[in-house]
Amino acid sequence: QNFGDLIQISGLSHGTDVWNGNAQDLIKNKTCTISQVIGTRDSIMTELIHKGVDPKLAFDVMELTRKGKVAKLGFPPGVEDTLRTNGVEDWYLDSCRKIKYMFPKAHAVAYLISAIRLMWFKIYQPLAFYSTYFTVRGEDIDYEAAVGGKAVAKRHLARATDLAKAEKTAKNEDTVTSLQLVYEYLCRGFEFLPIELGRSRAKEYVLEEGKIRLPFLAIKGVGETAAASLEEATIDGQQYLSMEELQSVTGVSGTVMETLGGMGALGSMPKSNQTSLF
Repeated sequence: QNFGDLIQISGLSHGTDVWNGNAQDLIKNKTCTISQVIGTRDSIMTELIHKGVDPKLAFDVMELTRKGKVAKLGFPPGVEDTLRTNGVEDWYLDSCRKIKYMFPKAHAVAYLISAIRLMWFKIYQPLAFYSTYFTVRGEDIDYEAAVGGKAVAKRHLARATDLAKAEKTAKNEDTVTSLQLVYEYLCRGFEFLPIELGRSRAKEYVLEEGKIRLPFLAIKGVGETAAASLEEATIDGQQYLSMEELQSVTGVSGTVMETLGGMGALGSMPKSNQTSLF
């Protein structure tokens, strides 16, 4: 319902035995709401002080709980009675007994502010969001899916998802995540522009007329060195008579040149100067 509840979610998702078998059950059973459960370590101290517990004792209970000492050894003698005298409910005490580790509220807030900032850009400045995302994490992008449109991206995503289920590797999971973002981007009505000499950068996904221009690193098999060479040799509009000349200047492999030619990035550029002469 409010920002405070989001902070609770951030804390609950990073603690140990704070949500599973604890706050989750309390909320499901309607014993209390998400704003009332123990979500961050600081909330223990502030809640106890609010109920009238001595600040030093409130701090000690927080420390013992968040370190998992209450779960292991129980409350110190007489503490439970003191807490009950101040109106602390049994469900609250039981929750403290289950906690093994707790996230500090400052960390939860920092995570949340970052998430809110990302959400804002994704909703209100989507092109800035996607161009930045793919520039930072675009090494697994599927070029064919990006330029092929929604139908192609959807097929590739389904295939990658099946592969990730069959072979659970970090690489396969990263590929699925990348394709999810590509498909989402296309479903929102945006387009990728294909690689083009003079316009594409090495690794930066550039905004161009309301679309995103794919970089040379979007090509499978092209490393950062080759991509940087291609950008440096072409971004200023330098013209080349042939693929042979461009390859000589950039130092990229013949395979990369063939790939660029096959995807139409080189236009009608001939293979060699000799061919052009005849």
